[in-house]
Amino acid sequence: MNYFESLDPIEKLELGVNLLIIAVLSAYLVLLVGGIVEAYGGEFDASSFLGLFIPGTVTVIGSFYIYQRKESNNAEKLRTALRAELEQMQSLENLPNSWEENDIDPHSEKIPEKYMPPSAHVSTAIYESNVGNLGRLNNEEMKAIVDFYSVVIYVKEVMDIIHDGQDLPQKAHTTVHEYLKQYASVRQGLMDYLDGKKELSEIEWPDE
Repeated sequence: MNYFESLDPIEKLELGVNLLIIAVLSAYLVLLVGGIVEAYGGEFDASSFLGLFIPGTVTVIGSFYIYQRKESNNAEKLRTALRAELEQMQSLENLPNSWEENDIDPHSEKIPEKYMPPSAHVSTAIYESNVGNLGRLNNEEMKAIVDFYSVVIYVKEVMDIIHDGQDLPQKAHTTVHEYLKQYASVRQGLMDYLDGKKELSEIEWPDE
Protein backbone atom coordinates (compact mmCIF):
# COMPACT_ATOMS: atom_id res chain seq x y z
CA MET A 1 0.00 0.00 0.00
CA ASN A 2 1.42 3.38 -1.00
CA TYR A 3 1.19 6.56 1.07
CA PHE A 4 -1.92 7.91 -0.72
CA GLU A 5 -3.80 4.64 -0.29
CA SER A 6 -3.08 4.70 3.46
CA LEU A 7 -4.97 7.99 3.89
CA ASP A 8 -8.56 8.09 5.04
CA PRO A 9 -11.13 10.08 2.97
CA ILE A 10 -10.76 13.25 5.04
CA GLU A 11 -6.97 13.16 4.77
CA LYS A 12 -7.18 12.62 1.01
CA LEU A 13 -9.47 15.63 0.76
CA GLU A 14 -7.06 17.76 2.80
CA LEU A 15 -4.15 16.67 0.62
CA GLY A 16 -6.15 17.47 -2.52
CA VAL A 17 -6.94 20.94 -1.21
CA ASN A 18 -3.26 21.54 -0.45
CA LEU A 19 -2.27 20.49 -3.97
CA LEU A 20 -4.95 22.77 -5.42
CA ILE A 21 -3.53 25.64 -3.38
CA ILE A 22 -0.08 24.86 -4.79
CA ALA A 23 -1.48 24.98 -8.34
CA VAL A 24 -3.18 28.33 -7.74
CA LEU A 25 -0.07 29.80 -6.13
CA SER A 26 2.03 28.52 -9.00
CA ALA A 27 -0.18 30.22 -11.56
CA TYR A 28 -0.15 33.44 -9.57
CA LEU A 29 3.64 33.41 -9.24
CA VAL A 30 4.06 32.73 -12.95
CA LEU A 31 2.05 35.86 -13.71
CA LEU A 32 3.76 37.92 -11.03
CA VAL A 33 7.35 36.90 -11.72
CA GLY A 34 6.79 36.89 -15.48
CA GLY A 35 5.37 40.39 -15.35
CA ILE A 36 8.29 41.69 -13.31
CA VAL A 37 10.92 40.09 -15.52
CA GLU A 38 9.31 41.31 -18.74
CA ALA A 39 8.82 44.78 -17.27
CA TYR A 40 12.61 45.05 -17.05
CA GLY A 41 13.03 43.82 -20.61
CA GLY A 42 13.98 40.26 -19.76
CA GLU A 43 12.64 36.96 -21.02
CA PHE A 44 10.70 34.74 -18.70
CA ASP A 45 10.63 30.96 -19.15
CA ALA A 46 7.51 29.83 -17.30
CA SER A 47 8.17 26.11 -17.79
CA SER A 48 11.65 26.33 -16.25
CA PHE A 49 10.37 28.38 -13.36
CA LEU A 50 7.55 25.94 -12.59
CA GLY A 51 9.95 23.04 -13.01
CA LEU A 52 11.87 24.36 -10.03
CA PHE A 53 9.07 25.87 -7.97
CA ILE A 54 6.44 23.12 -8.01
CA PRO A 55 8.64 20.14 -6.98
CA GLY A 56 10.19 22.16 -4.17
CA THR A 57 6.84 23.37 -2.89
CA VAL A 58 5.26 19.92 -3.10
CA THR A 59 8.21 18.47 -1.16
CA VAL A 60 7.91 21.06 1.61
CA ILE A 61 4.15 20.77 1.97
CA GLY A 62 4.27 16.98 1.67
CA SER A 63 6.91 16.74 4.40
CA PHE A 64 4.88 19.02 6.65
CA TYR A 65 1.71 17.04 5.99
CA ILE A 66 3.44 13.74 6.83
CA TYR A 67 4.83 15.32 10.02
CA GLN A 68 1.38 16.55 11.03
CA ARG A 69 -0.13 13.15 10.38
CA LYS A 70 2.57 11.47 12.46
CA GLU A 71 1.98 13.89 15.32
CA SER A 72 -1.77 13.25 15.09
CA ASN A 73 -1.17 9.50 15.29
CA ASN A 74 1.16 9.95 18.26
CA ALA A 75 -1.45 12.08 20.05
CA GLU A 76 -4.06 9.38 19.50
CA LYS A 77 -1.72 6.71 20.86
CA LEU A 78 -1.13 8.87 23.94
CA ARG A 79 -4.88 9.28 24.49
CA THR A 80 -5.34 5.52 24.23
CA ALA A 81 -2.55 4.86 26.74
CA LEU A 82 -3.91 7.42 29.21
CA ARG A 83 -7.39 5.93 28.83
CA ALA A 84 -6.02 2.52 29.83
CA GLU A 85 -4.23 4.00 32.83
CA LEU A 86 -7.36 5.80 33.99
CA GLU A 87 -9.24 2.52 33.76
CA GLN A 88 -6.99 0.79 36.28
CA MET A 89 -7.56 3.54 38.87
CA GLN A 90 -10.91 1.99 39.79
CA SER A 91 -9.29 0.69 42.99
CA LEU A 92 -8.93 4.26 44.28
CA GLU A 93 -12.67 4.79 44.18
CA ASN A 94 -13.23 1.71 46.33
CA LEU A 95 -11.17 3.06 49.21
CA PRO A 96 -13.78 5.42 50.76
CA ASN A 97 -16.29 2.56 50.87
CA SER A 98 -13.69 0.32 52.49
CA TRP A 99 -13.02 2.92 55.17
CA GLU A 100 -16.71 3.38 55.87
CA GLU A 101 -17.21 -0.39 56.14
CA ASN A 102 -14.47 -0.47 58.78
CA ASP A 103 -15.92 2.51 60.69
CA ILE A 104 -13.06 4.82 59.72
CA ASP A 105 -14.02 8.46 59.34
CA PRO A 106 -11.09 10.33 57.72
CA HIS A 107 -12.72 13.60 58.74
CA SER A 108 -12.11 12.90 62.40
CA GLU A 109 -9.45 10.16 62.54
CA LYS A 110 -6.36 9.20 60.62
CA ILE A 111 -6.45 6.33 58.13
CA PRO A 112 -4.51 3.32 59.47
CA GLU A 113 -1.72 2.03 57.27
CA LYS A 114 -3.38 -1.36 56.79
CA TYR A 115 -6.39 0.33 55.17
CA MET A 116 -4.27 2.39 52.79
CA PRO A 117 -2.74 0.44 49.89
CA PRO A 118 0.83 1.18 48.75
CA SER A 119 1.12 3.82 46.06
CA ALA A 120 2.53 1.19 43.68
CA HIS A 121 -1.02 -0.16 43.37
CA VAL A 122 -1.95 2.99 41.48
CA SER A 123 0.09 3.49 38.32
CA THR A 124 0.76 6.94 36.88
CA ALA A 125 3.68 5.69 34.78
CA ILE A 126 2.07 6.54 31.43
CA TYR A 127 1.38 10.10 32.50
CA GLU A 128 4.76 10.69 34.15
CA SER A 129 6.74 9.23 31.25
CA ASN A 130 4.81 11.39 28.77
CA VAL A 131 4.79 14.76 30.53
CA GLY A 132 6.97 16.11 27.76
CA ASN A 133 4.53 14.82 25.13
CA LEU A 134 1.35 16.32 26.57
CA GLY A 135 1.73 19.22 24.15
CA ARG A 136 0.48 16.84 21.45
CA LEU A 137 -2.96 17.11 23.04
CA ASN A 138 -5.09 20.20 22.63
CA ASN A 139 -4.99 22.79 25.41
CA GLU A 140 -8.27 21.71 27.01
CA GLU A 141 -7.26 18.04 27.04
CA MET A 142 -3.85 18.82 28.48
CA LYS A 143 -5.29 20.96 31.30
CA ALA A 144 -7.88 18.32 32.21
CA ILE A 145 -5.29 15.53 32.27
CA VAL A 146 -2.78 17.56 34.28
CA ASP A 147 -5.42 18.69 36.80
CA PHE A 148 -6.68 15.15 37.35
CA TYR A 149 -3.27 13.54 37.63
CA SER A 150 -2.12 16.23 40.05
CA VAL A 151 -4.79 14.97 42.43
CA VAL A 152 -3.83 11.32 41.92
CA ILE A 153 -0.14 12.07 42.49
CA TYR A 154 -1.00 13.90 45.71
CA VAL A 155 -2.95 10.86 46.91
CA LYS A 156 0.00 8.61 46.07
CA GLU A 157 2.35 10.87 48.03
CA VAL A 158 0.10 10.59 51.07
CA MET A 159 0.08 6.79 50.64
CA ASP A 160 3.89 6.76 50.63
CA ILE A 161 4.12 8.92 53.73
CA ILE A 162 1.65 6.73 55.62
CA HIS A 163 3.53 3.56 54.65
CA ASP A 164 6.81 5.17 55.69
CA GLY A 165 5.33 5.43 59.18
CA GLN A 166 5.39 9.22 59.18
CA ASP A 167 2.71 11.25 60.87
CA LEU A 168 0.47 13.48 58.81
CA PRO A 169 -1.90 16.19 59.97
CA GLN A 170 -5.55 15.21 60.06
CA LYS A 171 -6.25 17.57 57.18
CA ALA A 172 -4.20 15.41 54.80
CA HIS A 173 -6.31 12.33 55.59
CA THR A 174 -9.50 14.33 55.17
CA THR A 175 -8.30 15.80 51.87
CA VAL A 176 -7.48 12.36 50.45
CA HIS A 177 -10.94 11.12 51.37
CA GLU A 178 -12.59 14.16 49.76
CA TYR A 179 -10.48 13.91 46.63
CA LEU A 180 -11.31 10.23 46.12
CA LYS A 181 -15.03 10.88 46.56
CA GLN A 182 -15.13 14.01 44.39
CA TYR A 183 -12.86 12.97 41.55
CA ALA A 184 -14.43 9.57 40.87
CA SER A 185 -16.87 11.16 38.43
CA VAL A 186 -14.06 13.16 36.84
CA ARG A 187 -12.12 9.97 36.10
CA GLN A 188 -15.20 8.44 34.50
CA GLY A 189 -15.84 11.64 32.59
CA LEU A 190 -12.30 11.66 31.18
CA MET A 191 -12.66 8.04 30.09
CA ASP A 192 -15.98 8.84 28.42
CA TYR A 193 -14.34 11.77 26.65
CA LEU A 194 -11.45 9.62 25.42
CA ASP A 195 -14.01 7.07 24.24
CA GLY A 196 -15.78 9.79 22.28
CA LYS A 197 -18.91 9.61 24.42
CA LYS A 198 -18.69 13.00 26.12
CA GLU A 199 -17.29 16.50 25.63
CA LEU A 200 -14.73 17.86 28.09
CA SER A 201 -17.12 20.70 28.88
CA GLU A 202 -19.64 18.15 30.18
CA ILE A 203 -17.32 16.90 32.92
CA GLU A 204 -18.26 18.31 36.33
CA TRP A 205 -15.18 19.26 38.29
CA PRO A 206 -15.23 19.76 42.08
CA ASP A 207 -15.21 23.32 43.33
CA GLU A 208 -11.79 24.61 44.27
